[in-house]
Amino acid sequence: LRLTYRLTDSLGLRWDLPIELVVLREDVEMEIAGYDLTETSQPGDGILTPGEALRLRIGVRNVGTTRVDDVVGVLESAEDTSEFIEILEDATCAHGSLDTDRAHYTERWTNGCRHPSARIDEAAPPNTPLNLIYRVREHLGNGWELPISLKVLAEDTGVALERVDAR
Repeated sequence: LRLTYRLTDSLGLRWDLPIELVVLREDVEMEIAGYDLTETSQPGDGILTPGEALRLRIGVRNVGTTRVDDVVGVLESAEDTSEFIEILEDATCAHGSLDTDRAHYTERWTNGCRHPSARIDEAAPPNTPLNLIYRVREHLGNGWELPISLKVLAEDTGVALERVDAR
């Protein structure tokens, strides 16, 4: 909520002071509904080797008891693994309004969003956890940090990507 507090002194001078209040809602909770991974670099063999890129299709679900409006998510690399994974482009996605128990996935070229994409660093060793955070906010300013964890696995031909439970 945006308010203005107006002060007037004895000479009639006025000052308008903006005040922004954030209404914290206990009846709203968000979670990762799921995500899909796609290798976007050549040769496209399903094995993600260091230096290659991936695209994520991310879904969020309102698991609270109240509708949420103007839901926006931003994909970031978590601080503990940011040296091994790089977010390649603006990963801000609009999910719109979500009713209770409704999920919405990022869709290519809709809702002002592309599928967020990332690149695995060439120096990423096998068995490295790759931690991402999908920061979700709604129109009243409430926010959630939703973790997504991936793991680089050693294979004969390179490195494969393993999806780890998002919860």
